[in-house]
Amino acid sequence: MTVLYKANMVRGAEWAGLFAECAPELPFRLWPDIGDPADERYMVAWVPPDDIATTFPNLELVVSAGASAGAVEG
Repeated sequence: MTVLYKANMVRGAEWAGLFAECAPELPFRLWPDIGDPADERYMVAWVPPDDIATTFPNLELVVSAGASAGAVEG
């Protein structure tokens, strides 16, 4: 079970640090280092890949990296 981040790499590094601190047991990867696509269960993406369903057959959740951009600053 892995989280894959596919958006701004500067923010991705921040996400990686937070996952390492708060959920070290949950593997976290930064695009394009996808590892085994079958292991990816969660994706955070600004723009998901076109072939998402065939590339990541076990993906359960996709979260938009832009969904809360305004709320973070507010």
